[in-house]
Amino acid sequence: MRTKFDERLLKAMALAKWRIGPAESLVKVVPHARTGAAVVTGYVTKLKFVAGRTPEGMERTLGLRRSEWAEGASVFVVRATTGLGGVRITMAHAVSRRGAV
Repeated sequence: MRTKFDERLLKAMALAKWRIGPAESLVKVVPHARTGAAVVTGYVTKLKFVAGRTPEGMERTLGLRRSEWAEGASVFVVRATTGLGGVRITMAHAVSRRGAV
């Protein structure tokens, strides 16, 4: 038996959760080498998992390869909005760090 989910309700719930406060904000972390890329793909995380950590600390917390962000990383805050096509995700602003975020 297959359960039918209300996709609109699930999207609204996710957007509400991401807007609770700054720590729950979605962020995309990329190595400095990819900061200028026109299109960024891959996973996102919540700010609370990377805030206050060095790039090496973020690698450990997120389970990434060591030294992937050795040259530093940029943290982009993700803005999610709803529209006719569903959820639209855009990068709002970035904080670049070689030390702790």
